Amino acid sequence: MTTCNRLCGWMTAAVLMVTMTGWADGFRNPPEGPAALGKAGVKSVFVEDPSAISHNPATLSGLEKPEVMASLTLAYSEADFDAPMRGSAETRSPAKFLPNLYVAWPVRDGSMTAGIGITTPYGQSTVWEEEGALQYAAPYYAEMALIDINPMIAFPVSENLHLAIGLNLYWSELEQRQDIPWVAFTLDPTTPDGTLEAEGDGLGFGANLGLLWEINDKQSIGLTYRSPFDIEYEGDTRLSRIPAGSLPPMFGGVSSGSDFETEIAFPTILTAGYGCKVNEKLRVEIQVEWLQHSRYESLDVDLGNNGAILAEDSIRQDWDDTWTFGIGADYAIDEYWTVRGGYAFIESPIPDETFSPVILDSDRHVFAAGLGHHKDAHRCDIAYAYSIFDDRDIDNNQNPAFNGTYEINGHLLAVSYGYTF
Repeated sequence: MTTCNRLCGWMTAAVLMVTMTGWADGFRNPPEGPAALGKAGVKSVFVEDPSAISHNPATLSGLEKPEVMASLTLAYSEADFDAPMRGSAETRSPAKFLPNLYVAWPVRDGSMTAGIGITTPYGQSTVWEEEGALQYAAPYYAEMALIDINPMIAFPVSENLHLAIGLNLYWSELEQRQDIPWVAFTLDPTTPDGTLEAEGDGLGFGANLGLLWEINDKQSIGLTYRSPFDIEYEGDTRLSRIPAGSLPPMFGGVSSGSDFETEIAFPTILTAGYGCKVNEKLRVEIQVEWLQHSRYESLDVDLGNNGAILAEDSIRQDWDDTWTFGIGADYAIDEYWTVRGGYAFIESPIPDETFSPVILDSDRHVFAAGLGHHKDAHRCDIAYAYSIFDDRDIDNNQNPAFNGTYEINGHLLAVSYGYTF
């Protein structure tokens, strides 16, 4: 491979990584709120605080008083990379914070419930050490931030059937920083590395539906649909320390600044859950999800006048549709305290061929526990979840620099406070 081709490959990887900044499960973040996290994300039937807006808003039908809730999730994840003959690398800055806010209130004399959630369902970031086996092969800093503004209404269709309809306005921002080894062209060891920085943002729109069927006093079924959406990102790139007069003719138009455009396809999500009240204190719920990650077939990139640094402007993704399975339970110790627990298995949508060091995704088993306290108008909840990730042994990636073994660790801690007026 020529030096020119190597640099083009590095730059293609850099732009690719800009969009791949989820903690795991594709681009998706952990479930919002400790009531859901404490049951490993099993949340279609028995989530009874305003965070139900993110899970199954139909469960809020019949709300008697206005409620407000704020939650914060701490995601702590680490990864190690090791490749024979090339060395190793570790991630940095492992702690990320995900805030969420909900408000719900009865309208039309309690015959309908309205609400709004401001949440962070997709995103997070990954930071690699700048010196290591992945230097120049992947960005050392990549972040996706996404905010969902979700107004909704919920109402009874019949005595036992409840429906919710919501809209989603998404705003997302991308940022990436990648080292560029200009010495590969100048052949002068004193030539300093450059940096490619890219930033862009965009809007997306979607809708969601929730259904709750109370079969009898003990059994219920919950169904939800969240529509797919696309976000087209537009912004700028900055390229630093470009060597004057030392680059091949094909790079003649490269400049310190250029436009940046790309687009990401987010999945359809279908969820079905069954809940059973075993007795007055114990409730058990099972859940299955289907995520249409196969919408993400390729990543098309436009760098404006800096397009010459790309080896190709369309990068294959070929993600797979996935299934998630989970079981959760809550137990009322007394009228004030509730304990929760759950287990979930989550498939990764990313095949070995298109895996990247910044998405850090793998099949995993999630074990969770939580505790809630509800007295008078106040509600406080806390939950912890630990993920056991399968190691990724990659040996056939479309970018050979990504081949190697990835070991991933993940911890989640969520807290919330709610108030009923």
